[in-house]
Amino acid sequence: MDWVIHPLIQYGLLAVVLSACLCLFLATRKEQVLDSKVVHAELGQVRSSLDVLRLQVGQLERRLCAAEERVEEPPPSLLPVPGMNLTRRSQVLRMARRGDEPGRIAAELGLPESEVELLLKVQRILTASPAEP
Repeated sequence: MDWVIHPLIQYGLLAVVLSACLCLFLATRKEQVLDSKVVHAELGQVRSSLDVLRLQVGQLERRLCAAEERVEEPPPSLLPVPGMNLTRRSQVLRMARRGDEPGRIAAELGLPESEVELLLKVQRILTASPAEP
C-alpha cells in the first residue's frame, strides 16, 4: 500500500503548489487591472489639462498679436544712435588737435564723453607705438 500512498502525496503537493501559483497569478492580474484603471483616469485628467493649456496659449497668442498691432514706433529721440563713423572720428581728432577738451568735443558733436575719451586714448596709443616694418 506504500506504493499507492507515496505517489498520491506527490500529486497532492503538486496540486497545492499549482493552486498557489494560480492564486498569485490571479492576484497579480487583479492589481494590473486596477493600475490600468488608475492610469486611464490620470490620462484623462492630463488630456483635459492639456486642452485647457492649449486654449490659454491660443488666447495669449491672440493677445500678443493685438498688442503688437497697438505698438507704435518709438520717437526718433529714443532710437539708438548709430556707432561713430569715420567723419565723426576725424572731427573728434581734429578738435582734439586744436586743443578742445573731451567734454566740449562730446557736447558739440552730440557724443558721450566716455566715447570721445576712449577714441583719444586709442589714438594716443596708436601714435605712440612704433611703426611696424
